[in-house]
Amino acid sequence: RVISAYLSMQVEGAAGTVVTLLPKETREQDAPARPLQITLRDGQTRWESPGYDSFSEVEVQVRHATKPVHFTSLDAVFTSQPVVYRGSFESSDDHLNALWKAARWQTQISMQDRYLDSPNHQEPIGDPGDYLIASQESDYAFGDPWMAAQNLRQFAALLDRNNEVTFHASYPLFWVQMLVQYYRQ
Repeated sequence: RVISAYLSMQVEGAAGTVVTLLPKETREQDAPARPLQITLRDGQTRWESPGYDSFSEVEVQVRHATKPVHFTSLDAVFTSQPVVYRGSFESSDDHLNALWKAARWQTQISMQDRYLDSPNHQEPIGDPGDYLIASQESDYAFGDPWMAAQNLRQFAALLDRNNEVTFHASYPLFWVQMLVQYYRQ
């Protein structure tokens, strides 16, 4: 299962040893979105990733080791907004039921400080087009529109700061549509 998480590790090795963590959503993925490279110092090294990622497995590569490397821990700290599974879907088709659960999970792990396309694609600016779709999904799956309200305020502030100009001319219209949807909910 793909999760959204911060990686951390505690490792003992020689100074100059390079540990590379390659978070991957699938085993077949050639290159992760953000490989993480850590150069050890002598003795214990504690390290925590500065950002979260999405992955189902992590490949660990060790290079330039002059003595054995011992991992005390390699941890993934799951992160998403807290949710309650209020919405439901059930049919006689097991494939459709599995798709519903997968879509609900993808929505949940993409709910961070804003709705993301995925934890691997973290846009520095709000995207009301994405927010509009994600807020509909999260309202149905989790029944809680608070993140939509937060994103509406964030994008309104962005429009205010930029004299109502965005890099996509249609975004303010998505924002209006999302505002109407929020009040209907």
